[in-house]
Amino acid sequence: MIKKELPDILNSEILMVGDSIVRDLDPARKLGLVTALAKYGQREKENGETDYQLASIQDLTKIV
Repeated sequence: MIKKELPDILNSEILMVGDSIVRDLDPARKLGLVTALAKYGQREKENGETDYQLASIQDLTKIV
């Protein structure tokens, strides 16, 4: 949907924020998106790789 409205945007310019590495962020990384783990929303701790980790929603202002 983003590509439809912004056809020139690169995947590396899109930030995906999610609280699950497996469900949200691993698929986003495979597409080349920048990822941020919303640790404040996690129900269970997961292992995995993300570009950023957010302790609170306010942490978004530090990366965007």
